[in-house]
Amino acid sequence: MINVDVIVPVYNVERYLDECIESVLNQTYSFFTLILVDDGSTDNSFSICEKWAKKDKRIHIIQKENGGLVSAWQAGLSESSNDWVVFIDSDDWIEKRHLETLVDNQNKTGADLIVTHMKQVGNGINRVIPFCVEEKCYKGELLKEELYPVMLNAGGFEMRGVPVSRCSKLIRKELLLNNIKYTSESTTYEEDMNIIFPTMLDASSISLVSGSDACYCYRRVENSMLHGYDKKMEQSIEHVYPAIRKACMEKNKKFFLNQVNFEYVSAMVRSATNELQNPKGLEETKKYFERQSKNSVLLDAIRNVDFKKYPMKFKIVVRCIIKYDFVAKFFIIPVLAACKRGKQRKNK
Repeated sequence: MINVDVIVPVYNVERYLDECIESVLNQTYSFFTLILVDDGSTDNSFSICEKWAKKDKRIHIIQKENGGLVSAWQAGLSESSNDWVVFIDSDDWIEKRHLETLVDNQNKTGADLIVTHMKQVGNGINRVIPFCVEEKCYKGELLKEELYPVMLNAGGFEMRGVPVSRCSKLIRKELLLNNIKYTSESTTYEEDMNIIFPTMLDASSISLVSGSDACYCYRRVENSMLHGYDKKMEQSIEHVYPAIRKACMEKNKKFFLNQVNFEYVSAMVRSATNELQNPKGLEETKKYFERQSKNSVLLDAIRNVDFKKYPMKFKIVVRCIIKYDFVAKFFIIPVLAACKRGKQRKNK
């Protein structure tokens, strides 16, 4: 029997928190502690945590000053008393057999990290996100020969063999604690990469498991961090990728660096499209491209990846970076504005 700590960072999510907590308490697997980390909420989130704690003794509440998502899950991890950890974001929920499926697979395979499917829900979307590799346990030569070559990037734009989210996983806690040093509380974009990718590098085995009633349900909220303007995105990316490059070097796994480069370029392309939502206007986008046209690390990464596999609009973004000259200055804004209009039409 495995005892699991389920860690839920909580910040101003009174609208969704009941559903999240209830989905954990209704699991078919009952050997867990639910750690709710209130990160200085200013709405009724803490009161909701207290309400549920009175109903179920498996709930433990941590209340702290606001420090951001990374500091919140780290606070939960520091209070964890079990050897296995599951993360859930407080505006999401899990299907009823999520924990049971993860634990059963760990018992069968002995894997250090077990991953189940994510389901994207909201804004007219309800779909299970498939893995791009076979669902099985990867260990030994199978891990090195089949999963490692595609683990961080499988050759496409944001196409990964193993998702790098903290969520949808059962993780051996020791591996998380050993890799805290790569994280940064200041990151707001791809912050999970800094803990999950180094953890995967240390895992002796990784198991991918299916089950429609075991999905992690990711709620797509348009005004969330992932879908609104993130003024710290560029800064976050410049924190994340040096850290994971360092992890590759320190763990003697330099062969991952090309995949890291691919992901870095993809992230910087996302950062460019993020600037289209900058409330200060499209002029900021031009400044972004001018900065990146002088970014030697980015230019070197672009030279070492096959960005021809990107969708067309993202190929254009890369071209605008590497061909930032007098002519490009006149075409960058119209082209990207057209991309933005296309995205808006698609979302209607």
